[in-house]
Amino acid sequence: MASRVPLLSTTCPHGSVEDFDVVHVSGRPLVVCACGHSAAMWSLLDDRWTEHQLTDEVEVTTVGATVAGGRIVVGGGGEHQGFAQWYLDSGAVRASERDDLAGVASTTTVELDGRTWFAGGGTGSVILLSDPVEEVDPEEGEPESMELSLSDHGSYAGVGAVAAGRLGDRSLLVSGSWDGKVWLWDLREEAPMMTFEELDSVVEGVAVVSVDGRPCVLAAGGTTLRLGDLGTGGRWEDPLPVPGGDISCMDVAWLKGRQVAVVGAEDGTVHTWDLENRRPLAEPFTAHTGDSRQRRIPAIRIIELHGRPAFVTSGGDSLRVWPLDG
Repeated sequence: MASRVPLLSTTCPHGSVEDFDVVHVSGRPLVVCACGHSAAMWSLLDDRWTEHQLTDEVEVTTVGATVAGGRIVVGGGGEHQGFAQWYLDSGAVRASERDDLAGVASTTTVELDGRTWFAGGGTGSVILLSDPVEEVDPEEGEPESMELSLSDHGSYAGVGAVAAGRLGDRSLLVSGSWDGKVWLWDLREEAPMMTFEELDSVVEGVAVVSVDGRPCVLAAGGTTLRLGDLGTGGRWEDPLPVPGGDISCMDVAWLKGRQVAVVGAEDGTVHTWDLENRRPLAEPFTAHTGDSRQRRIPAIRIIELHGRPAFVTSGGDSLRVWPLDG
């Protein structure tokens, strides 16, 4: 196993980091973390932490973040908490009361017709899309929302991964379920565009990518990555092996004109893949160590730091930034 030295390393003073997202304010990258019953923000450039208290009733183990009206708006939830959104600076929370989205396992942001929406996939067979509100006022009612129901199309499993994508001018959402199903959704139609062959593991990461000039869906679960061309009717290519612990998270980006995937695992290892050439980008390495909770990587995000591609990993209460080379 190769060894690496992180570009940056920090310990969250507010508890274990269950999930995080990255936003940019005035050109500064800010890491917004879900820490159980609170949120915390790490400013990479000056290595400064800020805690943001939420109401006691809120459980936050998955989070997405965006900027609206100059303020950071956060959406997410947890196993026992339906989807909620709040202003990070005030901690004011507006929670969904939907029974069929009883818990939230994955959160992302997606662009639709020039607007940013949160998308939350939960323990029920529903993906909820919620418009970040400009003001939190209980008398205004719930934010504008839409829902994608897997049960309407024959699947009743929970949604473990969601990610945004585009195909021409179409806004897409790809979701992976606990029963191994992967769905590609057309958000304007609010309907599935394609269902892929069922995989034999829980899907922990999904993405819409371009490989060989073709639009594809990428799914991660167990110890493999799978690529599926949209032109093949939902069939997968041969698996790309990710040896070691089971995959726990994934992110994708462009690097030197080709798409790459960065994968985090339960055993603390990180794997990088060149999707164009179907080969590892670099040797895997151990990013986090300790007991099972400290070394597991629940979240990974690719960023740009000082003009260089990099990625952030979380493990227990630590965050580390690594160069993305290849």
